[in-house]
Amino acid sequence: MIKKVVTAIVLILFIALSTTVIAAKSPTPAATPNYFDSLFERANEKYRKGKWDEAFELYSRISSRNSIKSPEVYFNMGQCCYQMGKKGKAMYYYLIANKLAPRDEEIKGTLSSLKEELTLSGAMINRPDLIPVVDTFTRNELVTVLFIVIAVLSIIAQINKKELHDLFWLYSTFWFVIFLLSSFITISFMKESYIYAIVAAPSAEIRIVKDLEEQPFYTLKEGSDLRVLKKEDGWVQVMLKQPINRESGWIPAKDLILYPNSRNR
Repeated sequence: MIKKVVTAIVLILFIALSTTVIAAKSPTPAATPNYFDSLFERANEKYRKGKWDEAFELYSRISSRNSIKSPEVYFNMGQCCYQMGKKGKAMYYYLIANKLAPRDEEIKGTLSSLKEELTLSGAMINRPDLIPVVDTFTRNELVTVLFIVIAVLSIIAQINKKELHDLFWLYSTFWFVIFLLSSFITISFMKESYIYAIVAAPSAEIRIVKDLEEQPFYTLKEGSDLRVLKKEDGWVQVMLKQPINRESGWIPAKDLILYPNSRNR
């Protein structure tokens, strides 16, 4: 009986892991609806010819559909912005692509290179960074694994008490994994309660009050990320971090682009 249960558990875990890996590596354009296939090909053609503005426009039409979550589309939008000299916006689209495909090495490498080019320091957007694994997997992946573990526990629970005693270590391990996964999922929801912004302009001046006549006390570099506290009257109040010696300040909304902090694929 125990051998059969263990075999079933191993089989379930193997199928689950295989499905997760395949889903993560599947070419994202294939996931787009058929009526967008030709639009995607047209965008790629413009992209290959170096017509960045035209390619960006076509990719934007694809990304405007909420049902389409393609890391490749957003990554290419970032590449177009970078080629057009809009590095702050490029950072924005790279970050979205990274959220949708957190283990993609090309996206991570491009983000790191741009951050170095813009001489930015500190974590980008994914704060609070309580547990790194939360930013390694999408929430959907975490939820999928959670349900699989629960299913395995249900199988184990069918064993009679004597046999269950022999698998106590395995049973306890699965309960611990459920606790960890639940914590990771909760943290991912917590992170979405925050709104972030990226400096899209060549620079952004921070003022104590919402007034262009007020002397700015600090200037942020293009691509810098900030946590948004409030938006009003064409201004955004942001939380500041070191080396700025103030807790918050105001920046004209036109200099920023808000970051959609969603993890759903």
